Amino acid sequence: MKWNLGQTIIDHLRGKRTSKHLRLLGATFRRQAFSFDSGIQLVSAVGTMEAIITALKGQQRLAYMRFGDGDVLILNGGSDSHQKTSKALTKDHHKAFSLNGPDVIKALPLHSKKFGADKNMGPGEHMWSDAFANQMLMGTFEFFIGSRIWSPVAIHYCMVHRQDLAKLFFAEIGAHEPIFVGGQHNDSLVLEKLLGSRVIIKTPSRDAYSRINQVYDDIISLVEARNKEFDVIVFSCGMSSRILIDRIHRLGKNIYLFDLGSIVELFLGDSQWLWVQKSGKSLMDWQVFLSQVVDERARKP
Repeated sequence: MKWNLGQTIIDHLRGKRTSKHLRLLGATFRRQAFSFDSGIQLVSAVGTMEAIITALKGQQRLAYMRFGDGDVLILNGGSDSHQKTSKALTKDHHKAFSLNGPDVIKALPLHSKKFGADKNMGPGEHMWSDAFANQMLMGTFEFFIGSRIWSPVAIHYCMVHRQDLAKLFFAEIGAHEPIFVGGQHNDSLVLEKLLGSRVIIKTPSRDAYSRINQVYDDIISLVEARNKEFDVIVFSCGMSSRILIDRIHRLGKNIYLFDLGSIVELFLGDSQWLWVQKSGKSLMDWQVFLSQVVDERARKP
């Protein structure tokens, strides 16, 4: 029987996982390092940061979604250590991955030798192996056909290597006093200094999806109460961030939706990430950065 690699990948994405197909897929991947060279447009971390800032300055609606390996696992029926799995979660992930449009910036961890990386990126510093990058595309390529793929580490990279852009971004976003949606562990004083956020919607630090409908309702109630011509919401609640961004963006409102990830802890001394350790920056350095953001925001007219 003739075996069609393309159809096998589609079957894999749709859950038709016969053991024979998966063995063939794995063997083929190892043998030829399945290539997605044609049509892939990976935007650099700096290019992503500039696009994010441009939209913010122009008060344009935007959905910035940072998909990671956990999202890809859930999308394809797998599990993640930080989130209980369910059919509803997988369905919502499929919908979030499907979101498209000129005001949608979907990011995927592809920085590698094969697809390109910014200056100073390397192992442990936002650069992944070619094999890992290929695996990310194998699980998601149907959602990126004809689209640019953006950097998921724009903020993280610029906080070390382009602090001018990082400070500009935080100063700009803080001027809008964004709603912050994130884990219960986040420090409110740091959030106010870094993001200008005084309104916080707390989510469970693990398994945030278990309360996603209530969190969504709370967000919408706040947005309606604020009644702004242009509003900003920052998310830091794991893969639920992407699902919430998808739901809100589809409402068509002029809202800037930003998937921040877990960097708030950085300003409290959490240096668990290798990119932080390799940066050579101390807690004092990050606290100075935070003070500079506050000062730059204060200088804004």
